[in-house]
Amino acid sequence: IVNVTGLQKNYLDVFFFYVYLAMNHNYHYLLFVSVKSPVSVQRGHTAILPCWLTFSQSAEDMKVHWYQGSDEYDPPILLYKARAFDFSSQKPSFAGRVSFGLKEETSGGLKAGDVSLKLENVTIEDVGKYTCYVSSSDDDDSASISLSVTETGRSPLLSAVMRDHKKVNMSCQSDGWHPKPELSWSDSKTALTPADVMFSKNSAGFYSVHSWVLVSSPFEVSCSVGLFNEEPKETRMRLENPSSLEDGQLKMFSETFTVSIKSPVSVQRGHTAILPCWLTFSESAEDMEVHWYQRSDEYDTPVLLYKERAFDYSSQKASYAGRVSLGLKEETSGGLKAGDVSLKLENVTIEDAGKYICLVSSFDDYDSATISLSVTETGHQPLLSAVMKDDNKVNVSCQSDGWYPKPELSWSDSKTALTPANVSFSKNSAGFYSVHSWVLVSSPSEVSCSVGLFNEEPKET
Repeated sequence: IVNVTGLQKNYLDVFFFYVYLAMNHNYHYLLFVSVKSPVSVQRGHTAILPCWLTFSQSAEDMKVHWYQGSDEYDPPILLYKARAFDFSSQKPSFAGRVSFGLKEETSGGLKAGDVSLKLENVTIEDVGKYTCYVSSSDDDDSASISLSVTETGRSPLLSAVMRDHKKVNMSCQSDGWHPKPELSWSDSKTALTPADVMFSKNSAGFYSVHSWVLVSSPFEVSCSVGLFNEEPKETRMRLENPSSLEDGQLKMFSETFTVSIKSPVSVQRGHTAILPCWLTFSESAEDMEVHWYQRSDEYDTPVLLYKERAFDYSSQKASYAGRVSLGLKEETSGGLKAGDVSLKLENVTIEDAGKYICLVSSFDDYDSATISLSVTETGHQPLLSAVMKDDNKVNVSCQSDGWYPKPELSWSDSKTALTPANVSFSKNSAGFYSVHSWVLVSSPSEVSCSVGLFNEEPKET
């Protein structure tokens, strides 16, 4: 104990000797650099990397060199010398984004030895180690700071698919996170162990997470995704009646806002279709993400994607390029400002027929609904021909082509409906149907053949 106390006394003697030297006008100040590390900041925000001289002394006439990593010969992030900034060798990715900041509002800046780095519009690539190096004509010192950059992703998207024996496969997906997030499942009583948790990273450096768990019906489960030491985002789903599962897929309901649609929609080939989708409570969707896509496995190749107040066509499904935009469910609907996120699809083709999912999400919630689009094409007028058979019998043939979807055909004479001997269909490479039928009638006779689509006026010959 005596030895340790003596050692501490020696250190104190040295410390006060340095203080004496620093205060004596015959000696230069000694440099001791202090930092506060680590620093965490959200992507796109401004970070202050605190660095200061331990003894309050002016750094105006000193050299301040900020660089990444540990090699001082790397291009500087910020270089201050001879009372001016030197950007001649600055690392290009930091151009226009760095300056001196204040570790505290009352720190006094350079005059008081505060040489903190202010880094604006922080990116994922800015993550790492930063070194603050300060030197005078007689002394120098440095210290390092770790910077972590976070991005909060979207609320988890839940979906359910019915399996055998009242088992339901619950899927949870969330994207746009940095660093890699944590995911957990729970029911109303306890934590659940997922069958799998998978991560992927896109070209921009953001993480997506996907997981699934098998539960019994009825159920109430929740999926939470979040960053370490931050409040996670949670989505809950309750299924009391398995009949809620339509086509194997569960319709999602939101507690904050609800997506409404009008379905089905029918349109003639070559015309323009409006797929009506809107927020039930009239609220602006301008700052939300609107994601139109076909089938759950085509989420990553959207028909139309609107986010961050702009359209994103980078991953758009190629067949819809130049044909889609946001439309109006009604002329007076008010558009995005009023929550109208309807899809406008021009020059509709036969291949466009099918189901479309309208997914709207904010940072706190989401909801989706599915619309069925049917595409029609009215074919040609039926063509009749007759061949005389024995015993005054006539074989009357009826043919019509160019229809979509498969049309209906009927025969009649002047009094009643006739039962055809045969009705056959064929489909060409363009997807259009032809229909052919024949009937045996007595001569003389008056017969008619009608061809048409369900719920439309048929064509009659």
